[in-house]
Amino acid sequence: MAFDYSQELMNDYENYLKSIKDMMSQYFRAAFSNEWANKKDGNFILNKPNISPQILTIILRFIYCGRINLTELQEEFLLKVYPFNALLPEDIINNLLTFHTNSNKELDIKILPPRSPNYDSIIIKSKHFAHFSSWVKKKNNFFYNESNNPYDFNLLFRASRDGKTPADFHAKCDNKGATIVILKIPNSEQILGGYNPINWNSNCQWMYTSDSFIFSFTNKNNFRTAEVGYIKKTDYDCAIHCHQNYGPAFGEGYDLYQDNDGNWKSFNSCSYYKIDIPLGNEIMGGYNAFNVEDYEVFQVVNK
Repeated sequence: MAFDYSQELMNDYENYLKSIKDMMSQYFRAAFSNEWANKKDGNFILNKPNISPQILTIILRFIYCGRINLTELQEEFLLKVYPFNALLPEDIINNLLTFHTNSNKELDIKILPPRSPNYDSIIIKSKHFAHFSSWVKKKNNFFYNESNNPYDFNLLFRASRDGKTPADFHAKCDNKGATIVILKIPNSEQILGGYNPINWNSNCQWMYTSDSFIFSFTNKNNFRTAEVGYIKKTDYDCAIHCHQNYGPAFGEGYDLYQDNDGNWKSFNSCSYYKIDIPLGNEIMGGYNAFNVEDYEVFQVVNK
């Protein structure tokens, strides 16, 4: 039984292993059919004189479990296992060859720790960025984790490092594409912020988008306290406000923004669905002014 596979599939190791599993499954479905198999006392009997049970066990164990025991290899290795080298990582093949030719030689086996992205934040951890990515993709019933996060997050601005005025923000963040703003509320574990899928600029204009949102975590260590408020359909035209005298500004109202005095304020909610914004001092016009310990802005880019 022969199967043809594309070069693209050959180059994709994970998909290739899956295809091998599928191929083996097709093989055994045929092997256990009435045309091939003999059945005795409820057991299938397969007669494969060209492959020893030991070699078949080794191959199947690796394909299905990713595990292999070097001590079980015999002289049949070169003829029966090595032809499968296209399926195995190069370092495994090299170690198998080394062990087979000199079983006393120390093998170069590297066990790497799980890869976890290292984002330059002093406010949140990498798992928060994975959560943000789910919101960006509007996957509110499915959340990415640290290993399958489709975005990178590059630090553009940190207020405690780069300055706390609107001018400082625009100097670092204008014309950088999609960004996410993260605020740290003092004396608490609360964070909040907003996502802007388009450029910030200093041109004094309202910006249209249907993909922006604001968010909050009442406790950043408890993801059940997370809330996201997407821009309302009626307010796409005023989702983002860009002005040289203001820092980040979300919504017509504003729902969340940094005023020209550097303070953070909110008129929650107006253009975005309501989130948990901390209560501060009530000021003229109904705005809520609250304290921010620090804030960061990250550029959001596809991996």
